[in-house]
Amino acid sequence: MVRSPLVCLLAAGALALSLTSAPAPAAERSPAQWDAILERARAAARAIPGDPPESIHYMTFASSTDPLSTLVGGGSDKKVDSVYTVFQIRYRRGWIMVDAGMDSEVDPNVPIPLDRYQQIQRALLGANLNLVTHEHHDHAAGVIRSASLPQIAAKTLLTKAQLTTLLERPNLPIIKLSPEAAAAYLTIDYDPLYPVAPGVVLMAAPGHSPGSQVTYVRLASGKEALMIGDIVWNMAGVTELKQKPEAISKDLGEDREQLKGQIEWLNTVLNRKDIALIPCHDKEWLLGLERAKILRAGLDLKVQ
Repeated sequence: MVRSPLVCLLAAGALALSLTSAPAPAAERSPAQWDAILERARAAARAIPGDPPESIHYMTFASSTDPLSTLVGGGSDKKVDSVYTVFQIRYRRGWIMVDAGMDSEVDPNVPIPLDRYQQIQRALLGANLNLVTHEHHDHAAGVIRSASLPQIAAKTLLTKAQLTTLLERPNLPIIKLSPEAAAAYLTIDYDPLYPVAPGVVLMAAPGHSPGSQVTYVRLASGKEALMIGDIVWNMAGVTELKQKPEAISKDLGEDREQLKGQIEWLNTVLNRKDIALIPCHDKEWLLGLERAKILRAGLDLKVQ
């Protein structure tokens, strides 16, 4: 059972104080150091009392077809399918949303069916807690631009780095927050870990953006997953140890040194096969996770 966001945060806060001393600055973390953080996340996932989540759901709200070379540095011109997604960590009673999608005005180049946008808004409004993997428009706009903004903002947890970006240098002006609007959100500042609910722990992973984070999830079944945001856009980046094309990465303002260590670590996790890696945009990879019954397609908004 999910407790209210504030109860989860209060329960997590005392533990987080003992977890905020990182083994090394994020830019210097090796795969071995990331492994040590992961082991601490596994322990922290059991620290908040309550039943762990039962399933992870996802919904695609837009799609595109792009040459692999625009997603992965040194990639071929083969066309691959990309998707825009939101995720739902479902408990027996209630859920946590991870990422919030966007409305069609945010990026006119990305057609978004109205019914999907509305369903995401209902999910955000009904959630016990809303998280974002990072502060870019296609992941965060849904908790910034909404007809139900006061209710959604009150249960949305942003990190200090995410909030700072949205206040000072958002990747699109349309999602820029005013100081008055920013005050409505729950805010934390942590490194390297922050447990937010039974079975769910945030892991700071700046690089793609200052506020990027990985969400560790341990289900009641014992299955584990890392929701990796946009560390890579296509999982070929992890399997082949490649970042995004350098020019695109520079335009995004990425820290490639930080991303290098993260991708090397994710490659070792992938090779171990004990934890599922869940990216945001790789359609074929997500379908594979669905076939493996690690992800469930569609959002479950039933209130029990």
